[in-house]
This record gives sequence, C-alpha cells and structure tokens, in this order.
Amino acid sequence: MPIRPIDLQILIPKVTETAKIQQVSKDNIDAQQNILMTQFNEQLQVKREKVNRKDNSDKIRFNKKKHRQDNTKQYKKKKKRHIDLKV
Repeated sequence: MPIRPIDLQILIPKVTETAKIQQVSKDNIDAQQNILMTQFNEQLQVKREKVNRKDNSDKIRFNKKKHRQDNTKQYKKKKKRHIDLKV
C-alpha cells in the first residue's frame, strides 16, 4: 500500500499529536506510580510503628507481672516475720 503525498501531509501532523498524547499518558503513569509508591511507604511506616507500639505494650504488661510478683514476695517475707502466739 503506497503512501501518496497528500496522505503524508495529513499523517505528519497526526504523528506529532499522537506523540504528545503518548507523552502525557506516560507522564501520568509515572506520576501514578510515584503516588502509589509514597502511599505504600507511608502504610509500611504506619505498620512498623504499630508493631513497635505493641512491643512496648507487652513490656508494660511484663513489668506489671513482675511488679505483682515482687509485691507477693515482699508480702510473703512480711508474713514470715510475723509470729502468732496463743496464750
């Protein structure tokens, strides 16, 4: 299928229009990828912070258990010092 000169005159401006449209489309895709990447990184950061907060709450629970155990030990020590005499 040969291209006639008149067809060529019509095709050349359309090629530049098509190139502009493709460039805009590519730029939009790149921008969307950047947005998705930043959102993913933010979600990842939030999840890491949640894990760190859970770790801290476990430490608090462990400290409370340890504190209770220490209190019971002290109570038992106090109890041993007390002598009950019947007259």
